[in-house]
Amino acid sequence: MAGAVAPWLPTLITLASFGGDRSQFEAAIRAKFDADLDGGRARVAGKPVVLGAATFEHVTTKDSPYRAMPRDPADDRCERIAWIGAVLRSAGTAGETRLWRAKHNRRKRLRIALDDFSYFVILAESANTLLLITAYRVRGARQRAQLLAEWAGDPHHLPI
Repeated sequence: MAGAVAPWLPTLITLASFGGDRSQFEAAIRAKFDADLDGGRARVAGKPVVLGAATFEHVTTKDSPYRAMPRDPADDRCERIAWIGAVLRSAGTAGETRLWRAKHNRRKRLRIALDDFSYFVILAESANTLLLITAYRVRGARQRAQLLAEWAGDPHHLPI
């Protein structure tokens, strides 16, 4: 099942659907992101999901191979921008997503993955809010297996 698209996910927003016009593509990506997520509209585990100054950059780009360089644009992340809101709305729904807590550098993280671990959303957890950190497609079987093991190792993974 890994890599299969869940039927409840929105369709991809592709550069090709804008005739290759990158400025129109980027404007559509930003508009969808703002419509779904700006203003704490999304809620997970009873907490509003908030955005940080760098959130949009982190969900539309990937790390450069050289830390000192700017992040690289990632069309596959941009194409799935509508998936973020859908995954947040579905967080913890059996058969759709898996939800668990993990620590990252001693900080609390809430992690949400598609049921097959092919797409992943990371939120930083505080007392009253969840900060959207990033979201991306999980390509390798090894990374999906690591996420499954992490999820299975959390005794509180469902319900949250």
